[in-house]
Amino acid sequence: MSLTQADIRSFEQVRQRLVTTQQSLDLLRSKLINPQNREELDPLPPWPSLQESANSFVRNMDDLQKIMESSQELFKTAHAYPHATFPGTTFEGNLILARLLRKRVEPDVEAWIKEHTEDTKVQQWDQHRETGLQQDEQQRLLTYAGEENARVLEELVTKGAMDFDYTLAEYEEGVGKVRTGLKRKLPKKLRNPAADEDEDDEDDEDEEDSEDEDEEMEDVMPEAPVKLSALNDVKGLIPGAYAMRLDDVLKFVTMGARPT
Repeated sequence: MSLTQADIRSFEQVRQRLVTTQQSLDLLRSKLINPQNREELDPLPPWPSLQESANSFVRNMDDLQKIMESSQELFKTAHAYPHATFPGTTFEGNLILARLLRKRVEPDVEAWIKEHTEDTKVQQWDQHRETGLQQDEQQRLLTYAGEENARVLEELVTKGAMDFDYTLAEYEEGVGKVRTGLKRKLPKKLRNPAADEDEDDEDDEDEEDSEDEDEEMEDVMPEAPVKLSALNDVKGLIPGAYAMRLDDVLKFVTMGARPT
């Protein structure tokens, strides 16, 4: 078939868009693999750079789709078979002609397509799409989770659960079994009343044997810890408020931008 100038222009536009897209992907790949002028603790590029690369790729793909749609009939009827004057033997070493006439994709690409087009996986995706939570249901779930998390945390702070030297699980199992590396007697006001009875029996048995050792290794106790205020008294904290999105947290950590 003979191509007009408009047809050649369409092919050229597609080629230019593909080249631009490849350059954008190569640039992003180089940023991720070869960090330059960045600290070792932050191997990823800055958030604005990643966002700009993603936006550039999306714009190129959108332009490419528009070009393909505008010349849909041309690309359907066009084929990759070269003209008789194409120097196939000259470039035989580079396999240009073989690649142009290749009817099957690369082996790794073919395996990837086969893996993700199996009937079992497609059925799983369709089932998940039908049984998954809707947007309003997800919103209600996140709202409930934020309120419940704030309520439980406020209850722990109010009851002074953060003031003890041991965890609740350690109190239930007995603080005498906890290996802290220290040997000292804690004042009664810092102890859990529920664990005092268990400790009294053990202290009576070991009191005579460990009296001298306790005197030598007794640590100087700091002042009583300051009571944590309830969540309602914390400035700027709103109990039950909606949890911050992960995107906002990442933007604040990397850019210092406050969420809107």
